[in-house]
Amino acid sequence: FLCLQRGLDSEQLFLELINQYFTGQMCGPFDHETRLKAGFSATELNALEHMKIPVAHFKKPGS
Repeated sequence: FLCLQRGLDSEQLFLELINQYFTGQMCGPFDHETRLKAGFSATELNALEHMKIPVAHFKKPGS
């Protein structure tokens, strides 16, 4: 809603925010059918499945 209201590309902004703030590990493969019903786009799901999170972002167990 806010992206539409502000004239922003929601897919692009979502991926930028994931790259900037995500500090976990992607838990794919994803259930595409269910996630599409939940509002994810095919582009977002594809990008998430192929995203490379730098090792420095991973939290070590116990930290």
